[in-house]
This record gives sequence, C-alpha cells and structure tokens, in this order.
Amino acid sequence: MKRLTITWENIEDYSSIPIQYRFIDCAEVIPGSEAWGRKAVSSLDWFFKIHFPGNPVMPGVLVMETLQQTGLLIVTSLPDIDERAMLFHSCENMRMYHSVRPGDVLKTHVVLNSFKHGIANFHGDIKLERFGEEKELLACSMKFTMLLKGRGILRENRKTDETFRISEGERRVFDYSNIDRFLADPVEYRFIDYAEVSSSIGLGTKYSSFLDWYYKLCGLQMPAGFVMESIMQTGVLIVTQRDEIQNPLMMFNNCNKMSIFAEVRPGDVLKTHVVLESFRNGIAQYTGTAMVKDKKVCEMSFTLIHPDEIRKFSERLNERRIKNNDASGKEYCRHRY
Repeated sequence: MKRLTITWENIEDYSSIPIQYRFIDCAEVIPGSEAWGRKAVSSLDWFFKIHFPGNPVMPGVLVMETLQQTGLLIVTSLPDIDERAMLFHSCENMRMYHSVRPGDVLKTHVVLNSFKHGIANFHGDIKLERFGEEKELLACSMKFTMLLKGRGILRENRKTDETFRISEGERRVFDYSNIDRFLADPVEYRFIDYAEVSSSIGLGTKYSSFLDWYYKLCGLQMPAGFVMESIMQTGVLIVTQRDEIQNPLMMFNNCNKMSIFAEVRPGDVLKTHVVLESFRNGIAQYTGTAMVKDKKVCEMSFTLIHPDEIRKFSERLNERRIKNNDASGKEYCRHRY
C-alpha cells in the first residue's frame, strides 16, 4: 500500500483523540502494516506539572499510550475502520529503559503482526533523541493487542468470587489525611482515594466521578493506563510505608503481562488488590487486579523500582569492588616483592 504522511493538517482524518491526549505529532504510515511516529516532548506538556513536581518525568503509561496511538494509525488508515471502536486490550513484555524528560523527541516504530476477527496484534518500540546524546536512546518496547469493541472484550468480562481482607493487626490505612507522605504522585495524578495495606498486600479504592479530569479528555471511559496506575499506586504504598524507606517515589520499570477485561465508567467504584511478590535491592515485583463490583477489570504483573534503594545498592557494590581491588593489589604486592 502507498505510504501515508500524517501531520497536524490531516491527523484528525485518522484519529478523534482530543489534542490534549494526543501523543503523536506526525507519522509515516503503511496502512495495515507499519508506522513511524514522532512526538516532541515539551516542558509545557500538562503531565509534567503533576508527574512529578520538581522532577518532570513522562508517566510510563503515557509512553505506552504513545505506542498504542501509533499502532492505531496503522489500523484506522485502512478503509471502513472506526478508530473510536478500537480498544486497548493487553500488553506483554513492556519495559521502560530510559525516562522521558522535557526536551526529548520520541520516535516510535510499530509493526502490525496480524489483524483478524477484529483483533490486532502489534509490537513496537520508542527511541528518543536527547540533547547532548550522540546516539538515540531506547525508551520503551512492548507487544500489545487492540480489538474492535464487542469482538472479545465483553466475552472475557468475567466475574470473580475472590474477596480480599487484611487482618486487623497488620492493617495500615491510607486516605486523604496521610497518603501524601507515602505516595509521590500529587492529588491531580492520584488514582486511589483510600487504601488498606499490610507488609505484602494492598487493597485500594477509587471512586470514579464525572468530575475526574480525564473524562473530559477521553470520553466517558477511564483510560486503561490510569486503571493500571490505580493498581501500581496501591503497590507503591506496600513498600513506602516501611520505616526504612524515606522517599515515596517508585518508578514504573516493566509490565510482564497485562489484560483489560472491561471499561471503567463514571460512578463505578474501582477496587484494587495487589500482592508484593518480592522486594530486594530497590526492585519490587507485584501482581495486581482491579475490579468493579464482582467483575474483573484488569490484571497485571509488573515491577517498580525505588531509585534511592537502587542507588544505595550501587554504592555498596562499588565499595565492595574497591575493597576487592585493594585486597587484590596488596596480595599482588606481597607475592611480587
């Protein structure tokens, strides 16, 4: 097929995503096959004001969204495909390699592996151009699936009989009065209102309202990335409530597998259940689920990294390396002379 050039002049012919939530400035597209997108990241982008104040980082879920929007153009450039009917369904092997900062230029490349029975399978990556760097840096890669609404997502919207509780002796409660100390995300980018946490389990609650700002950008559906954030922010509290952790910042590193089973609408009460599988050297591995009533909305396995703990671990390794080198040098001198 002929390659399409998509710019600000004609992008609305292929995408109805509001400009505030659009993460592709221009693209080259081979319909039904492949796409290359570009996004100039500005210090004025809205998400830098809330993620994080004084430490601007583009949220990992929005980096994922950039890949999804590139993949969407591959499909919507085909005849008779309504972009508004395409839903993000799942991803696997998603990994963040470099944080995205103001001034970076994102360059996406997405390949459509298959598109059958309304199910589109993709793989893609994002590289970034950064001032002062001679080479492009790999920012993110993942495999993901999108599908036409009604072709599968509702069939998998299964009920769950699971109930989760934390014993009274282990329970620690977080709400508006104390959550700021343990969650780096400010209230504008917070997707849990209340949480109960133990040393290894977190239960979160998000009351979805028409007043939530993202419904103005994305229609009457909570973006899948923010459902993921609700699960991840619940997981953050499991770690940052520990006495030895002083900094509430946790960074999204990877998502081994994630699936969306249903949409979250205004008025829904989103419940999250997260299990900390391991936490060592600043690396926290989790499994998590989000539910509305008795229906599973999302499940995922993911990893967050605590930068301070990683830094301490690196410093300990460096000290050990220096000691080993000194010991080797003394041993060499003793035998040499």
